[in-house]
Amino acid sequence: MKGLARLWDGMRREPFTDEQLARSMATWVALCPGGYSHGNVDECRRMAAELFGGPVVQLEFRSADGASSRGWATVRELLAAVRPDMDTWWENDEWRRRAQDPKLLLQMCYGPHRLFDFQRLLDVFVDQIGPTQLNRDEPYFFHPARLDILGLP
Repeated sequence: MKGLARLWDGMRREPFTDEQLARSMATWVALCPGGYSHGNVDECRRMAAELFGGPVVQLEFRSADGASSRGWATVRELLAAVRPDMDTWWENDEWRRRAQDPKLLLQMCYGPHRLFDFQRLLDVFVDQIGPTQLNRDEPYFFHPARLDILGLP
């Protein structure tokens, strides 16, 4: 269960509550028995979708120094984290329709500080994105404030 130590080490230095830390660790513990830590992409997608209760999208995120990682989030939670005023930015109904597909949305804008409500994105990071990246090698990102880009692999 190296993932628990990685979560603890990565999150304890950030301003997380005990509850947030526990939620993130619970996600990792729920994924591990099914072999998530060693699964291929399709298997990891299936396990994440099953645990989170809906379709998931794989995300790639990067810091300003170029280091990157990947994790999973549900379509539902990712779209719920979009800034509420973004609907006013889309020029027409076609753009509004595209903005309902997270893959198209992330192609239109991959700046997390521009696209997402910070607190909502933080919750998605704690519950889904942060723990699901632990099946990869370092680096790991546990806080969206450290990201320069949040997009697609």
